Amino acid sequence: ILLRPENNLSMAQNHRPRVEILRLCATCNQYNRICNACNPLGNECNRICDACGHLGNQYNRICDSCGHLDNQYNRICDSCGHLDNQYNRICDSCGHLDNQCNRICDSCGHLDNQYNRICDSCGHVGNKYNRICDANSHVGNKYNRICDANSHVGNKYNRICDANSHVGNKYNRICDANSHVGNKYNRICDACSHLGNQYSRIFDANSHVGSQYNKICDACSHLGNQYNRICDSSGHLGNQYSRICGANSHVGCQYNKICDACSHAGSQYNILCDANSHVGSQYNIICDACSHVGSQYNRICDACSHLGNLCNIMFVDGRHIGRARITESLMIAVMKITNITEYVMLAQIKVASLTEYVMLAHIKVASLTEYVMLAHIKVASLTEYVLMADIKVASVTEYVLMADIKNASITE
Repeated sequence: ILLRPENNLSMAQNHRPRVEILRLCATCNQYNRICNACNPLGNECNRICDACGHLGNQYNRICDSCGHLDNQYNRICDSCGHLDNQYNRICDSCGHLDNQCNRICDSCGHLDNQYNRICDSCGHVGNKYNRICDANSHVGNKYNRICDANSHVGNKYNRICDANSHVGNKYNRICDANSHVGNKYNRICDACSHLGNQYSRIFDANSHVGSQYNKICDACSHLGNQYNRICDSSGHLGNQYSRICGANSHVGCQYNKICDACSHAGSQYNILCDANSHVGSQYNIICDACSHVGSQYNRICDACSHLGNLCNIMFVDGRHIGRARITESLMIAVMKITNITEYVMLAQIKVASLTEYVMLAHIKVASLTEYVMLAHIKVASLTEYVLMADIKVASVTEYVLMADIKNASITE
């Protein structure tokens, strides 16, 4: 940094000297690297692939075949770019969101969370109190619901909501044109009588099971629970640490990833990411369709085998050779410091492995909690029998209401 006074000011007047920053060469400096083939930027932490300019730093990685992000926690499959992090999961077949609380079926993207439910056949909204349930976006208020184009009435406990006089009470609901049943805890909501309760949901036309922790959500009965997910039409396995995510049963764990249609392997430091089994570790990158090599300091990046290391750049197109003689000694010192940092990073990875064991212990504790939740469901089932007695009393009231409806029809 050079502090320079203005030429037309005295030193006393120059209380705010102009600051000029001396920058290193734009094509080959210590941190910002530009590939000789297509000028993508790739610095020490944020790396852009030399073949197509994709970013892939130490933690946020973008595959060189399609530019999808795949960092340590937020993962996007390289075949279709779908996000699959620890909590918000998007299926790699169609990109539908399926997190712990707000669930979207992977076959049609319909929302079905704990309280606001959208039917998977037509995407209709039905929340805890105000439900819109049929193809004509019918409204039903808290106590007196008129929901279809034929002025259907639905009271608090006995609801008629579709053009075929479907009945749906507070706990046992029939809501679609095929008399589907869906109570508070056990819901059948689609044209194929799919079962989906609060914790075990079957959403799609092929009786897919999806509980809160164990989900089968696609047309091929794929399993995907909170920690072990099979989410694509080829039965791919993808748990929290070992993921199979592409159309060819690709494996990709937290540190060892196989992510593309050609079974490419890519760990945190060794990435196989393109359709021609290219190798790309943190320091040794093979990224293009011609098996180009490009490490952190020695890059071969284009289809013409261009060499460009930290200090010696060769452009085959114009046969340009340039050597940064002045800064070479400083850069070598930085390389040595980087090697020391690398040992520290490997130590952090070992600490992360110990944390992984602790997380698995938490998973076992969560399994015990699940048994307690199922016990609560059984207690709720006993309560449901008592409520059914109230429903029978409400059925008597329904006959009175139906008489009022007939009178209203005459008046209409």
